[in-house]
Amino acid sequence: MWKITDKALGFDRVLVKENERALALYKGRFMGVLTPGEHKLRNVRSMLQIEKHDLNRPEFVSAFDTALFREKPDVAAQHLTEVRTERNEVAVICRDGRLFGILKPDGRTVF
Repeated sequence: MWKITDKALGFDRVLVKENERALALYKGRFMGVLTPGEHKLRNVRSMLQIEKHDLNRPEFVSAFDTALFREKPDVAAQHLTEVRTERNEVAVICRDGRLFGILKPDGRTVF
């Protein structure tokens, strides 16, 4: 019954699993990063966009990553780590005590 009334009132329910995080955008603007659990979000005229990310793949790849750091730096800093190198630097990236990757000069990656 609640599903019908939620839909009629313009809401969607989004389930985020323990091994996921999700970006929520409404009308192209960031609402935030969704953590595990069930979320009830406004979705009038299907303007809600959810982009889920699997935490088992630590590198954060999204068309919205630059905009997220620009528009919501506090949210980005809470959930993500940005690694940048200058033209004369190289970064060795370790995860759980093991070599994960090497970032070349003038590089950028987000975890």
